[in-house]
Amino acid sequence: MKSINARPLTINIQILKLAFAGCVAIFELSSCGGGGSGGGIGPVTSTLSFPLQSAEIASIMRGSSTNYTVSGDCNGTASMTSSTPVAASFEAATGVSVTTTSTISLTNCYPSSTTGTSTDYYDSNYVPLGTVVTGGDYGVFLTPPNIPASVKVGDTGAIGALINYADNTKSVMDGQEVSSYVVEADTASTAIVNIIIKSYNVGSVLTATEQDRYRISANGELTPISSDIQYANGSTTHFVLTAIPDTTRPTILSTTPPDGSTTVSPGTTISATFSELIDPATITTSSFTLMNGTTPVSGTVTYSGVTATFTPTASLIPNTPYTVTINSTVTDLAGNQLVNNYSWSYSTDNVQFMKYVALPAGLYPRGVAIGDVNNDGRNDVVVTTNDANNFKVFVFLQNVAGGLDAPIQYITTNACSSESVSIGDMNHDGKNDVVVAGCGIEVLLQNDDGTLDPGIVYPSLDTKVLRIADLNNDGLLDVVGVGWGTNTASVWLQNTSGTLNAPVVYNVTHNGYDDLEIGDVNNDGLTDIIVMNGQGWPNIGVLTQAPGGTFNAPAYYNIGPTVLPNLTHGVAVGDVNGDNLNDVVVTGPSLGVFSQNASGNLDPIVNYSTYSIPEPVEIADVTGDGHKDVIVLHGGYMAMGVYQQLSNGLLQAEKLYSIPYSSHYAPHGLAVGDINGDGKNDVVIANYYSGDVNNGLVILYHY
Repeated sequence: MKSINARPLTINIQILKLAFAGCVAIFELSSCGGGGSGGGIGPVTSTLSFPLQSAEIASIMRGSSTNYTVSGDCNGTASMTSSTPVAASFEAATGVSVTTTSTISLTNCYPSSTTGTSTDYYDSNYVPLGTVVTGGDYGVFLTPPNIPASVKVGDTGAIGALINYADNTKSVMDGQEVSSYVVEADTASTAIVNIIIKSYNVGSVLTATEQDRYRISANGELTPISSDIQYANGSTTHFVLTAIPDTTRPTILSTTPPDGSTTVSPGTTISATFSELIDPATITTSSFTLMNGTTPVSGTVTYSGVTATFTPTASLIPNTPYTVTINSTVTDLAGNQLVNNYSWSYSTDNVQFMKYVALPAGLYPRGVAIGDVNNDGRNDVVVTTNDANNFKVFVFLQNVAGGLDAPIQYITTNACSSESVSIGDMNHDGKNDVVVAGCGIEVLLQNDDGTLDPGIVYPSLDTKVLRIADLNNDGLLDVVGVGWGTNTASVWLQNTSGTLNAPVVYNVTHNGYDDLEIGDVNNDGLTDIIVMNGQGWPNIGVLTQAPGGTFNAPAYYNIGPTVLPNLTHGVAVGDVNGDNLNDVVVTGPSLGVFSQNASGNLDPIVNYSTYSIPEPVEIADVTGDGHKDVIVLHGGYMAMGVYQQLSNGLLQAEKLYSIPYSSHYAPHGLAVGDINGDGKNDVVIANYYSGDVNNGLVILYHY
């Protein structure tokens, strides 16, 4: 076996560059189309003009894959594949790049097999900038090459000169490649563009001449025909690469999600990988479709490399089957159609929330609430912060697009730890106000322009956590709070003047690590107070409301032993077994449910398996099925859990969603409600963690 020109392997990589990547790097006729035939009845001089410049750009944009036969002094086969463009910069100019991989296999020359890779760079208008050969030259067009906008048979001209250097320092010049073109006769509707490249060494001695011929049609289709390479400077080596027409139909090698998948995230994009490069013009929303039964799913289709991707306009419906179809109208670069329509099916997972997002909300957020606090009919988010030097209320207003604006900050007069915040109309003017726990309760009234007035403080020790509700059945919202180890609960009744009366204090055992909720838990139509004792011998105390608007002595229900002495527990009220009676849900060593029975009492606790150390808990319908579910946080274990209530009143096993770490969650550091106007309940979290203040407000939007 003879060696090509008796040169070492490193020289043969340069030969590959001339033979294959040259069509991209030197002449800039990148992605030279697919397949094609050099046949014909004989040359006919066409009178048409051919759009060479736009044909070149179209070829660059769609990529290429071409196989060749090799004849002459060396025989064998070769192939060249060029990628679609990606964003890149070169010599301080921004634009795109195309990577070309070339392989040659020879039967009578050495080496028998060689592969080379080059990357070609273009500016944003696809004007060539240069090329870099892996393990070879660093080439630069010092002046932009000239690619004529249009040509006709008989036209000739210079294209440009690529100056080659040993590396990107450009300190050692390796020579240059000077390219030109001749347009030759072919048929009445096509012409042959012959790109001629003359390679010179650093001494300006001709070393090789390459002629690359492409057929160009009037509509701008550019198809490779052959490459003829003749070495000079003492060598007579000559070989020809002839493009092999592509008649192989493309197939689909793999899909995402795979066929038959049943736990696919509703936010997953759908993609298919083909056996070869595809004509991007045939990958559309008509040829690549996603169906929910007989209903088309709106989306966009993109194509890169050998992969087509369908991205739905909106997240898909959880727990729903979908079918994907790619039509046989999809073709490769030679026009070969896909082998039959290709369809596959999958089902989305029974999940409800997207990946969390986080918005800065000051230092040490503790309380969070959802409600309309600027009277525009849209729910907003309110967060309280617990920095000893910066007690603030952060108000994230929902905008018309369903997003949250940057927060408006209000300074509170409270200089005490604030575990909770609530929203409600505290002066019966029809507008929601904000009530903050601290050194007393602080009421920030909403004024006529939708902002909040400075706070009005009502001193008390029962203000670690608070809730707002009509606590005397007079149609006005009142406030109830409990404090650090006070063993009391205080009720502030709203009067007809729009202020709060002095608190009425009720005895109820709790030790400071407590939580508070309100709701009718004895089915008499009146709102009751439920206080959780989270330490010592844990229990809940239920203060039922008497007909006159006062509260009865508490009835206690045993929760069970704790697992940590300073564990923050949570309590929530709602119907979690489908009998239309409010139940009481608590967190501690596990998730526990006290079901309300027909007698208006609570049955003994039933515990459910939980992830690890559940903390705040809320009850809300987050599946959209009309049944209330249970939502808990596992702050130290970076998870939120959802117990979905089924139609039979049973709670499914907990489903976990990722959230950021928090060293401590306050009892009311969790709220549930629609904060983007889509009618679905979202989850917001006050992320109390001093080491990561940017996670101040954590949001899990509903799919």
